[in-house]
Amino acid sequence: MLLALDIGTKKTGAALADRSSGVIIALDTIHHISTDDLVSKIHLLVQEKHIDEFAVGNPLLLSGEAGSQAKYVQTIIERFKKEFPSPLLVLDERFTSFSTVPCEDPDAMAACTLAELALQRPKESV
Repeated sequence: MLLALDIGTKKTGAALADRSSGVIIALDTIHHISTDDLVSKIHLLVQEKHIDEFAVGNPLLLSGEAGSQAKYVQTIIERFKKEFPSPLLVLDERFTSFSTVPCEDPDAMAACTLAELALQRPKESV
């Protein structure tokens, strides 16, 4: 099961994707007060949902440069690499379109879009 994340400083959109069926499910937005809080909540999801792969959006500026949000996400990605042994796919968010998965939560919708992009690529190894 793939967990797609649209990481923010206080809330993170999340979606599950099953590579075998192509089904994507939006999850409740993860509200967090710190990186430790986010990682702790992701650990729970990994156990509950049997996550074996991650996709994380990289919010680069339109110029391709890393702004403050992309730098923050990069610190989270580095932490995830230490915490979780599963493959982690980093996806450029700049030119993503809206998800085809019906969803009212904009954070979850962004995660669904990332999940769709991840399913278009082969599963990466660690």
